[in-house]
Amino acid sequence: RDQQISISLDGVEHQGLAPTNNQGVVTYLEINKPYKPDSYDIAAHYEGKSAVYAGVDAQTEFYIDKHPTSLVITPIESGSVVLNTPFEVTVTLTNNTSNTNPIQGKKLVVRVNHDDVIDLGENVTDENGVLKFNYTATRDIPYTFEVSFEGDDYYNASSAKYTYDDPIELLTLPSSLTKVTFISISLSAIIGIVKLISKCSL
Repeated sequence: RDQQISISLDGVEHQGLAPTNNQGVVTYLEINKPYKPDSYDIAAHYEGKSAVYAGVDAQTEFYIDKHPTSLVITPIESGSVVLNTPFEVTVTLTNNTSNTNPIQGKKLVVRVNHDDVIDLGENVTDENGVLKFNYTATRDIPYTFEVSFEGDDYYNASSAKYTYDDPIELLTLPSSLTKVTFISISLSAIIGIVKLISKCSL
């Protein structure tokens, strides 16, 4: 116990390690190291103690995998899409491990019907891993949304696809507007008839 061991990661020595405990163990903790394709190399060195312990060296290696991710497109309510009227699409990005935590601050790429890319500007996923955007249907056809996350140093890429294939509704006028239009046409017709009768009487 109480022996000093030096530990280095990829050649960089860790500073401030406590001496060994009663079991001769010292703990070394690295937090949030990024993914890399090759290994991280750890080396430990003990100088020894004069006339008591001989010095010794040890090496090991480890690999860090990226966190798997999951993208989900929330299904759009049936019959809610109206022609030439914006509707909202919601996408959620989460860590696809046991904790399924939302992933914040990530840019997503959105394609509609395989080739139209939606410009999301600087919009990124919020603290709930959610990104919302508006889209406008201009034709009565199925619309397939493809969303992808390209991944980074900590997270793997992922993608999701969703097709809205319900009939696209036409925009309908309120009943009050319809009645006003009908009355307007009816009054015009009456005025025309009155004028025609007046001419015939002359």
